[in-house]
Amino acid sequence: CMIFRALFFEHDAEIRQKGHLWTGTKLTSTYFFSSLRGDKYICIVRPMKLIERKECWRVTWIGWMGLLALGGLVLFLFLFTIHPFLAPTKPVDADILIADNCLVDYGLKKLSDEFRSKNYSLILSAGVLLPQGSPLAAEYKTSGELNAAILKKFGIREKAIVPIIPKPVKRDRTFASALAVKNWLAQNNIQPKGINVFSFGPHSRRSWMLFKEAIGEEIPVGIIACENREYDPKRWWRTSSGVRIVLDETIAYIYAKLVFDPERVRAEIATE
Repeated sequence: CMIFRALFFEHDAEIRQKGHLWTGTKLTSTYFFSSLRGDKYICIVRPMKLIERKECWRVTWIGWMGLLALGGLVLFLFLFTIHPFLAPTKPVDADILIADNCLVDYGLKKLSDEFRSKNYSLILSAGVLLPQGSPLAAEYKTSGELNAAILKKFGIREKAIVPIIPKPVKRDRTFASALAVKNWLAQNNIQPKGINVFSFGPHSRRSWMLFKEAIGEEIPVGIIACENREYDPKRWWRTSSGVRIVLDETIAYIYAKLVFDPERVRAEIATE
């Protein structure tokens, strides 16, 4: 079926012919009518198209080659620069060492070696609540307490380790742990010359940023990243664990950088 629209014009001297007329690319049919009073009219019927042709821009093969080259460059830079960015080691002159909640056993061993090799006075074991059903949840309430127990087995004296128990939050647990560290320092009237956060792999960049946000500018905060042995950091994309960890931490860092609201977490903790 075709849809038609009719335009009626009074028949006058401008009408020169009848039948089929071509106007550009549109076919026009012209018909004459006469009324009982003798008035003459012309009916021009034109088909109304459901689609029409319009001029549009398209990418040429040179453009596609340029886009592919740009995409390849971005992918190359991401593969070889994202892991060093997410796992930095930039310590400061510090007397307090913080054990991040994500450390594993060999990470805690390296932390104990770092503590012995430098002039640290305390290890603050920042942690989060252990998940329900965890095999050690009955004995240890938080990962900070668990890490403190492991550090003692590595030969760190008990008085040098302080488990930090943060208030429970539904999300942004690393920032809640950092706030718990700051509150503990304030409650005990301790003003360190600097703090180094000992974290794990690609999680380090985010922990560093959140601890600096929580501690404030008055105390220098550094970061030490422990290498994740599950994959080769220089070829992280070759293993499923490397891809999963790096992509997860990349997304988490973007969230923390662009979406995270520290005041919301502070308000949530204050109401507990």
